[in-house]
Amino acid sequence: MDEIPERIFRLAEKALTTANTQATYYGPGIEHWPAMSLLSACHAGELFVKAAIARHHPLLIFKNTFNFKEGEDEGLTLDTLIAKGRSHDFSVLPTIYWAVSGNRIPAVDVYKEAGKLRNSIQHFVEPDGHEHTEMTLRFLYEVVDPLIAQEFDINAIDYTEGFNDGYDYLV
Repeated sequence: MDEIPERIFRLAEKALTTANTQATYYGPGIEHWPAMSLLSACHAGELFVKAAIARHHPLLIFKNTFNFKEGEDEGLTLDTLIAKGRSHDFSVLPTIYWAVSGNRIPAVDVYKEAGKLRNSIQHFVEPDGHEHTEMTLRFLYEVVDPLIAQEFDINAIDYTEGFNDGYDYLV
């Protein structure tokens, strides 16, 4: 159980790196990156929030822990949670985070707007006339960056790939 927050955090870092890269570069063969950047950014944000919640107690990220039955399940091991656990949805994470930490998600309006666009892209179709890169960067730097600075003492701009200095390209 103690591994859960760190494992989530490490995956969140990778998603953040991908989101920054996909939002920064554009060209032939990677025309899909603007939409993918939003998916990666929302994935990173969701995982960072879950990592922050899990630091208080790993079971708080799961919405179905009360469905496990003593004696019927092999116990609440990491393997059991991975196989049967269901974590809270993106849309309710701000409330869970606030209840657990006493802190609010920064720019929750941007969080919600990005979440709606993410759902459209991921579950249906990429909407026409939407600037995904702008929403990605707003989400990363109005929501994720202040959150991870407060919770983990890191900055989003330091997570990039494909170039040496994110400050030259992102700023």
